[in-house]
Amino acid sequence: MLDMMPIFDTDEVVENSSFASALIGEMNEIRKQEEVTLPRSEVVKKMVMKELQENFLYKSERGRAAAVIAASLPATWWVKQTEKETYETIRLLYSMVEERAETARKKAERMQRLSELEAKRNEILPGSLSGRSFFGSARVTAAPAYHPRETEAAAPVITLEVSVAPAVRAVLERTAFYLQNPAVRPVSEFKPNDLKEERFLSARTKEDYKRGAVQVRRVLAEQGRKTSWDMCAYLVEVAEKFSVSTYKRQRTMVLRYASRNGEEHVADMVRALPPYAEMCKILGRVPSRRSTAVTEARRAVQNERTFSRLLSHLSPEHRDAILAIRFTGARSCEAESLHLTREGDAIRVFIKSAKTGARKKKPPTSRSWVVPISTPEGAILSGVLERRGEKVAPFSASALRAAWRRARLLEGLNNESHWDLHSLRHQYAADEKKKRAAQLRAKHGTDWRRRMYGRDWRNSVEYKDAFYGELAKRLGHTNTDMCKIYG
Repeated sequence: MLDMMPIFDTDEVVENSSFASALIGEMNEIRKQEEVTLPRSEVVKKMVMKELQENFLYKSERGRAAAVIAASLPATWWVKQTEKETYETIRLLYSMVEERAETARKKAERMQRLSELEAKRNEILPGSLSGRSFFGSARVTAAPAYHPRETEAAAPVITLEVSVAPAVRAVLERTAFYLQNPAVRPVSEFKPNDLKEERFLSARTKEDYKRGAVQVRRVLAEQGRKTSWDMCAYLVEVAEKFSVSTYKRQRTMVLRYASRNGEEHVADMVRALPPYAEMCKILGRVPSRRSTAVTEARRAVQNERTFSRLLSHLSPEHRDAILAIRFTGARSCEAESLHLTREGDAIRVFIKSAKTGARKKKPPTSRSWVVPISTPEGAILSGVLERRGEKVAPFSASALRAAWRRARLLEGLNNESHWDLHSLRHQYAADEKKKRAAQLRAKHGTDWRRRMYGRDWRNSVEYKDAFYGELAKRLGHTNTDMCKIYG
């Protein structure tokens, strides 16, 4: 009988369970109200953090690192993720974990190389004719019982027929050190500048190299430079005075001249020169702008069929917005301010410039120009204007990037800088440069640059204003040199 008796009151259990259910319901209602009042970015952050902390798929070292990064990111970053799915945001966090790990690895390797370089600097390098070490500090006199190791080679002797500045001399001493210790020379982050064989060069390129070689020989003869070190000093002085593109061109001229004449030792000395950034640091100058791997990918010519396929994955509104950006060169953050109007047989483009803050030279707050409807660009913009009205891209930069990213994902191009949204601006600049060059070529002949601006046209201010001036205004640049890396 005792086994048949209930241990507790059944009515009380029912009453307690109904109370618990009511309490849970009230708590759920409160949570729903809190989620409604929270900003969308905070809701997304909570969902991502919950997924990282509770899903067993992310119970790994990478998952924990992604959670740490997610907790430290500012609110502005989460605002950009509101258009994405949770798994897409987690995938982005995982890529950030990999990028930070790669950065830490490269930093460790760089510190290791620097420590090895410092150790080499402190070694006694016998055989130098200079009264100072390769890096400018006073030489240490060797002890009487000192015997050089068999692996140590004599330091190259720097022989010059002309006097050079102390900074140039320091670069040459660093070059001698790298000749003796090639393993400690820093590895460039950019692709190597290998010489192409003569059979792969076009007739125009061969003529350009031939003219450049004559110019280099004339300059060396006029300045009385005769030794191989004189030639290296000439290249260092070019890097000190001119842009990186001019330095690379002159360096290629010297390498090709040495290769053609069988002077491999000269080519070895030129290749042992410090990397451009290190050379500028020794010379005390700010390195000129150069393009990175991402910029080079964006500048590469895009396939029209691939671009058409990407457009087919977009909604009609986003498609017209992307077309307007592509054929006006507007930044994605300027899309909302982009207006098109019809003026006779042309389309007037109006853009409010976004980057006007940190500039020594204050640019105009807006820019405007006309595009004839008879041109392919004008016809496309005219069609966009008819379909969307004057305000053709009423989307934020984040919305446009998200739409374009979804299209790239469908084509498997999401990790290609060659097809990111900013690459369309490079494509516009390339088209405008080609049109401008064709106009000047038709008017002044094939060699119009030399005819109009002389042999030193690359450093001519008049040439930059005439060729890049209008494009700089359309792109919203205050410095025409910036147009060189576009397109």
